[in-house]
Amino acid sequence: MWVTRSFMALSLDCCWGIVWSGHCVPGCGERRVPLRLLWVFVAISLLTACTVTDARLVARAIDSRDISTLTDVKADQYIRNPRVLVRDIKTITELLDQLKSQAQNTWGREGTDLPTSTTYVKYTGGYNSKATIDFLNGRITVETIAKEHSLGELKHALVATLLATDDPSSTDIFSDRDPELTGKPFLLGQVVDQDGKAIQFEWRAKRFADYLIENHRTYVKASGPNRHSVTFPLVTNHNELRKIKYSSPVLAAAARYQVAPSLIFAIIETESSFNPFAISAANAYGLMQIIPSTAGKDVYSRVKGLKGQPAADVLFDVEANIDIGAAYLHLLDDVYLKSVADPQGREYATISAYNGGAGNVFRTFGSNREKAIASMNAQSPSVVYERLANEHPREETQRYLRKVLAYRKNY
Repeated sequence: MWVTRSFMALSLDCCWGIVWSGHCVPGCGERRVPLRLLWVFVAISLLTACTVTDARLVARAIDSRDISTLTDVKADQYIRNPRVLVRDIKTITELLDQLKSQAQNTWGREGTDLPTSTTYVKYTGGYNSKATIDFLNGRITVETIAKEHSLGELKHALVATLLATDDPSSTDIFSDRDPELTGKPFLLGQVVDQDGKAIQFEWRAKRFADYLIENHRTYVKASGPNRHSVTFPLVTNHNELRKIKYSSPVLAAAARYQVAPSLIFAIIETESSFNPFAISAANAYGLMQIIPSTAGKDVYSRVKGLKGQPAADVLFDVEANIDIGAAYLHLLDDVYLKSVADPQGREYATISAYNGGAGNVFRTFGSNREKAIASMNAQSPSVVYERLANEHPREETQRYLRKVLAYRKNY
């Protein structure tokens, strides 16, 4: 339900409190705030004690994005956890810097780990416990430096790791807040207990945690704080299980945007090893490593007809991330690189552009777009590939093209 002129709308023109009036949110024109979202700002004011900085931050958050794109689902997330709103408007660099600072206070410089595109890292218990899931190598390490009740803290961290969901509003990798264990674990099937059983419920997770502590715990004396640690593997076919898990949204997005499913799968494997919480210092989020201000904004504007750019929680949502990634592949193929006549050569260019931008693809072949297009159209697809794989201005993109094509053979 949207607040109209006959109802009260929310104004944030006072930095010391929330002011109710009959006006629009400043700067949003005729947009209206969903009634349910009004309570979000009340919660935020209580959470932050309505400091000048935080109130202005919230005002800018509302000012900078199209209110009409905030769905009821998003409103629910903000109501349940108002910190999500503040997090949504920060970049990964800022969030990682904050996380690093907090973790180093406890773990020291050498003991601090941060999440990456292929590694999940989650701190809990006042940053005294840490879980690391290496999706590339199929290994989980959970450890604690808690000095009191250390084995109890280790067990708590193990259970939280085994039962954490891939709902970004329930599992916050940028803080030490415990995951909410209310949904299906994102590791379900990828870890089995000592009896070879999948772990979905708390009783089984606790029993397996006890087993690991009893049989696989080590005490590590390090240059930083000493720690109790447990390391155990994901199942052998963990990567295949994640592919199957995400096959429905991949196939749906492939059909929606006329993109080959095998290409989407190969890009996900290259970008994140199917890690739903993948992030990078380049400010990329999720399975397909979407940068909100570039690919995300482009898709919102040119494909979905929306203003602004996708927020962090949107890009950590598996289905939304795959949808936006596939839409961006469609944009590259059908708009930016449409003039490349040969479909195979255009696909090589699309893969390279997904990583390094269309501009760098053109620079590989000519001094401007027109000359580059003419050059590509005068060459065979195999020559286009060779030039992109060996002459592209970014070596990372050269490797990226080869890697995506190698993974694609598996689908």
